[in-house]
Formats: sequence, structure tokens, C-alpha cells
Amino acid sequence: MSWLRPAQGLCVFLLGLAGTIAQAQAQSQSQSQSQARSDGSVGSFNLGKIEVIEVTAGRLYPWFNPLNPTISAEDLRQFDRQDVAQAVRLLPGVNVQSVGARNEQLVLVRGFNSRQVPLFIDGIPVYVPYDGNIDLSRLTTADVSGITVTKGFTSMLFGANTLGGSINVVTRRPAREVELDAGATVGFDRSLDQNSEDLYLNAGTNQGRWYAQLGTSFRDQDYFKLPSDFSPAPAEDGGRRDNSATRDFKVSLRAGYTPNETDEYTLSYQNQQGEKGTPPYAGTDPGVRPRFWKWPWYDKESVYFIGRKGLGDSWYAQARAFYDTFRNGLNSYDDNTYTTQNRPYAFSSNYDDYSWGSGLEIGTTAWRRHDLRMAAHYKVDVHREVDEEGATPERYEDEWFSIGIEDRYKPRDAWTLLAGLSADWLNGKQADDIDSGPGAQFPLTSESAVNAQAGVLYDFSKALSGRVSVSRRTRFPTIKDRYSFRLGSAIPNPGLTPEEAVNLEVGLDGRSHPGNGDVNLSWSAALFHSAIDDAIESVTIAPTLCASAPCFQLQNIGERTNQGAEAMVTADLGTRWSWHLSYTFVDKDNDTNPGIKTLDVPRHSLFSYLRFMPTKAWELQASVEYGSKRYSTTVGDRVARGFTTTTAKAVWKPVLHLQLETGVRNLTDELYGYEEGFYEPGRNYFATVRWQY
Repeated sequence: MSWLRPAQGLCVFLLGLAGTIAQAQAQSQSQSQSQARSDGSVGSFNLGKIEVIEVTAGRLYPWFNPLNPTISAEDLRQFDRQDVAQAVRLLPGVNVQSVGARNEQLVLVRGFNSRQVPLFIDGIPVYVPYDGNIDLSRLTTADVSGITVTKGFTSMLFGANTLGGSINVVTRRPAREVELDAGATVGFDRSLDQNSEDLYLNAGTNQGRWYAQLGTSFRDQDYFKLPSDFSPAPAEDGGRRDNSATRDFKVSLRAGYTPNETDEYTLSYQNQQGEKGTPPYAGTDPGVRPRFWKWPWYDKESVYFIGRKGLGDSWYAQARAFYDTFRNGLNSYDDNTYTTQNRPYAFSSNYDDYSWGSGLEIGTTAWRRHDLRMAAHYKVDVHREVDEEGATPERYEDEWFSIGIEDRYKPRDAWTLLAGLSADWLNGKQADDIDSGPGAQFPLTSESAVNAQAGVLYDFSKALSGRVSVSRRTRFPTIKDRYSFRLGSAIPNPGLTPEEAVNLEVGLDGRSHPGNGDVNLSWSAALFHSAIDDAIESVTIAPTLCASAPCFQLQNIGERTNQGAEAMVTADLGTRWSWHLSYTFVDKDNDTNPGIKTLDVPRHSLFSYLRFMPTKAWELQASVEYGSKRYSTTVGDRVARGFTTTTAKAVWKPVLHLQLETGVRNLTDELYGYEEGFYEPGRNYFATVRWQY
């Protein structure tokens, strides 16, 4: 493996540096370790946050913030979540959606998919303009300070398309004069053969009036091995999963100027380069033709400015401007040799997409007990595609406008009232229909929508809080939703109309009162109900209508209901034990046409961990994840069965700044997948070294 030597070199360097520090601080090691761990949090880029309501100071865990549950950088390291898709699964109500034929990992939030729950990085919308989403497993988390997931009730300041919520990835901001953070992970299959490595480095400085941040990460997977009980399929013989290699490299830069306590101006740059294979279908349905695909590049580049200016004692203005590019290449081959492209389904396709936009947010606390905020956004999405060398290029362009206003009002200390209103517009500017001849255009879309929401939070006591919220949101169909033939497996539908949803939630949050013995307890429970109208769903249609089977079309199927319940509890049992459990029930029904199965959503899902800290230097942890069965087609003929997977690891902190870990994922070697026929890795081991200064 070409990157093994750099990984080993970094491990040796970190170990040597840690040993030198240990000798210099041997006399005060115990005290220093305690201080280092309590001060080891990651600085957060506050200008990148957009929150409905701030975290209550008395809450023990950011996960339990009722409207903005947040996964911290410490959580990402604690549970070894190296990409956004892995990370958001820690929260209740969030499940992985696998698009196996593209080797993409998306998410489902209370039954809403990634197009209905958009991704933001520091408040900037991030997605492939054509698809309306992005492969979240390509977005690494080494430079992330936190990930906030809203569900249904979402800030109006995000802009359009937050039908079922939002995911906002907030990056790091240095808080100290010198910050260094590095790590390396080496992965092994169940035969203890090395198959992957992960490296990362973050460096930053804060000099008071200015700061700078650098982050870089590299992930390389040669292959993963299927579980031992996999039965060979026509395109997969088991063992090392065919075409499962991936590689991702990311660099992020930030410079900030802070002339005073209220003003801050920042320029940020991110460049992510990836390549991946798509493991072929390994299921039992003879109607699914295996695809032999490789993505030689999957690259994203972003530059954005965010500036905040204080206007007197009670007003502020915050501006955002960004330019985002996405390029990828896709090669489809004749067979599993991945060498020739002669058959009808073999092709090469290149995306060259970009987005640019800007926004202005103004807020004030001039009125007593009110926190009023307003925002306006403008955005342009452009998709350019060339399917074959010498073919006619395709171009699509959408233009977006959005305005929003919201208020947080506290008539009494125990009460918080929330209200918001927004309006969105989508104007289709270009949509080439090259199949109909030169210069032909699909029918263009011009749509608008109005959104509104209200919520009440009430603190019954220091130990118990309640909430009720209602929101009406919309989601416009993407360019791909309206115009794509999906490589011959779908029929376009330019007449798709926006989806609409009314989201209701009732919840309770509790926490133990300080001084109540050694048990520190936090818990949360919620009931939710979403009524979706003009729901867009992938509907399986006659295979004769498409060039290749299976054949489908995105349609407004009518009314749909997402409803269910969430519950979670975390208990610190003294100073050595910690336990957590979260459970989600989702019932997603197509009310207008009950015969259409809902895709990829498990009715039951669970995540739990148990942590034991016998000494300050040692930590043992085990976690379990469960998901019930889920349908992979709307007719229900392909089903991904339920599964339970277990992870265990040990952590050793021998000296100041240094942390060593070893563990095993999928301990029982479970055969499972999020889509039928596309299986996840079997048992695999890892060893990690981390150093933080």
C-alpha cells in the first residue's frame, strides 16, 4: 500500500514527540493530564452556525438540545466517525440511505431524504447542483467542530428546501495561540491483512486580532472484505469485495480578522479530491443488471467569505458569499475486468457543475426579550455534462431567491416563543433536451412557496422542559428529478411540482438535578407527525418504457405521512461508567397509493454504547447499532433485512497529549446492507494514534 510508509512515519513521529513531552513533564503528569482533557475541546467557527435556539447552559449533552442536537468534535473522535454519513447516525431519527448502484451514502431524517434535508457547511448550501445532494461518505470530518441536525423545525435563515430539516457542518476555529492536532488510523480485514489508512493534521493560531487555520486529511481504502457467510453471486464471489477501493484527500484553509469583540471577517477555502469504485450488485434478483462503474475523480472545491459587523449595541449584519464547484467523472465498463467499453450500457460521463451565491442576515435585540433575525439569499446552480467524447454538451441552470424572518421571544424566564416566515422562488433558466434535437429545451420551471412555523418551549423546572412546534415547509424538485433519463433506467418528468409538508412535534427533556447522588442523567422523548402533500417518490414502471431495467419515474404520488417517536437517555454512573441508548420508530406511509412501498426507511432503529473508565489513562467502550428491514423497490420485491452490529475499542492515554486506540467494527461479522444486494464490510480491526497540543 503506497501510503503505508507515511502512516507509519507519522505514528513514529507522534510517539517520539509524546515521549519527549512525557520526560519533560514527568513530575506533574497526573495534574497535567486532567487539565489537558478538560481543556481539550475544539474551537468552533461561530459565524458558521445557524440555530433556532441556543443550547441551554444547564444541559449536559449537546445531543439533547431539543431543536439543534449537535455532534461535537469529541463525539466524532470518541466514536471514530471519519465522514459525515457515519457521524449523523449517532443521533436518533437519522438513518443511512445507501444508493448502492452509485456507491453513495445519504441520510434519512425521520423518513425525509437528503434532498429534503439539505447539507450546509458553515451555513453555506453544499450539494451537487444536478443531483440536489452529495455523497456524504466523501466529506471527511477531521476539521469539523460540530454537526447540527434539525428535524422539521428549522431556522428560516437557511433558505429554500428544508422540507424535513437541515444538516449544518460547522468547521474549526482556533481558540488558542498554538493548536496542533494529528492522527493516523490503520485498518485490517478479518484476516488481519491491512486494507486502509486514515491520516489527518490540523494546525491553527489565534493572535487576538487575527487567526489562521489549516486542516488536511487523507483516507485510502484498497478494499473491504465481505462477511464470511456471504453466498457467491453472479458478479461477486465473496472475500475481498470487488471494486471497493476508495481514496479521499481534503485540505481546508481559513484566515480571520477580528478587529474588536463584535466584528469578524473570514475567508475560507476547501478542496476535496476523491476517487471511488462502485461494487457491483451482489444480490439474488435476476432483474438487476450489475453495473461495472468507476469514478476516477469526485472533486469539490469551495471558497467563501463570511463577515459580521456589529451595528451599535443591539444590531448586527452578517454577509455570506460563496463560489462552489463540483466535478466528477464516471466510466461504465463492459464487465468486471474494467478495461473495455463496447457494450450499449458502457459509457463515460463528466460533470462540471458550479454554484455561486450570496446572502445577508440582519439581527437585533433592540426590543426587550426579543431576538429578531432576517435574511435574504440569492443562488445560481449550473450543471454541465458531456456523456461521450465528441457528444453535444448539456447545460442546465436554476436561479434561486429566498427571504426569511424569525423571532425568539421570552415573555418569562421559563417561556420561549418561536415564530418564523419565509418565501422561496425557483426560476429555471436553461434545460437542454439533446435527445429531441439541437437547441431543444425541456419545459422550464418557475415555482414559488411560502413557509411558516411556530414553537413553544417551557421549563417546568430545572430538571424538566417541554416543547411543541409546528412548521409548514416546501421542497422544489432538482434538475435531475425533472430532466434525467438516469442512464436509460428512468423517464423524465418536467412537470414535477414542489413537495409540501406540515411537521408537528411534541417533546419532553429531562435531566437530573445537581446533588442527586452519583447518577447524572439526561433524557429526551418526542412524538412527531409529518403530513406531506404532492410527495415525490420513485415509482417502478413497465421496463419496456426504458432502455434498461428496472425502470422508474419520479412522480408526485399524492399524500404521504411520516410519523413516529424518538427517545434517548444518557447516564453517568459515578465517575467511571457512562451509558447511552437512543431509539427511533418511523412509520412512513403513502396515503394516496398504499401499494407503493416506501424506500430505505427502517421502522425501528437503535444505537447504544457503554463506556468504562477504570483509570484516568484507560477507557473501554462497546456500542451496538440495530436497524430493522427496509424496502429497496417500491413494489417490495427487494428487501434489505434487519441487522445488528457491534463495535468495541480500548483507549490508552499514557502521557500528556497522546492517545492510542485499538478496536474492532462489526464484531460478529454480520452480513448486512442498507440496500438489498449492496453489502457493508464484515469484521474489521483498527489501530489509531492521536496527538493533540
